[in-house]
Amino acid sequence: MTTYLFRALTFCAGIALLGCGKPPEERSATVTGKVTLAGGKPLPGGTIHFRSTVAVHRVGSGDVAADGTYTAKSVPMGPCKVFVENGFLRPVDKSSGYTMPEGAKQPPPGAKWVPIPQKYTAENSTDLTTDVNADPFTYNVELK
Repeated sequence: MTTYLFRALTFCAGIALLGCGKPPEERSATVTGKVTLAGGKPLPGGTIHFRSTVAVHRVGSGDVAADGTYTAKSVPMGPCKVFVENGFLRPVDKSSGYTMPEGAKQPPPGAKWVPIPQKYTAENSTDLTTDVNADPFTYNVELK
């Protein structure tokens, strides 16, 4: 009787452990890479976003450094739309009296605004996509 009970409990524990893994639509990865402009020049700052096309409420993002490299954490695994923003780096007219709000996120050292094609700056206009299928994952982007 004790052997039967032990086997039954072991079986139930095994089934419970199998159920503890996250379903595919909830798994995430760390994505690294480089964002370049047409011709291979690095994008000197910005933010890259990966939005799941399966679970659209899930998005992972990362800062683009001055050399164009980035690390995005908590990127949803599976197919994603990719878009890049850098408008927050646009110089502000100091004569307007605007000052950066206290506690506002500061751009990485050396980051600066450069124009990028408008289509890459929003998820509804970008044509960049990737399938994040490993953790870690590498994805290099050229903004043509």
